[in-house]
Amino acid sequence: MIPTSQDFYLVYGCYIVTFILILIGYRFGRNKKAYFYHLMFYLVYTILMVFVYMDKDNFGGGASLVVLFYSGLCIVIHWTVFFLIEIIKGIRTLKF
Repeated sequence: MIPTSQDFYLVYGCYIVTFILILIGYRFGRNKKAYFYHLMFYLVYTILMVFVYMDKDNFGGGASLVVLFYSGLCIVIHWTVFFLIEIIKGIRTLKF
């Protein structure tokens, strides 16, 4: 069962944008190893969410909001970790 409400379309869009950005970073970035790790992390939580989406009992009784929250939470955590890594790399390269 794939939910088709507007809220889930937003989450699906975030998943697609994240995947495209990881692929662009892997293809054109200097640190391919880091983007490979991001891709592995992305695949793990995407596969986990696919299993959650496949069980129709997860959407009964208003639980679809919980599924939506956890789907979005995975993306937010991934983006936060990615940007924190980039900020730390930027700070390390600054010379005072």
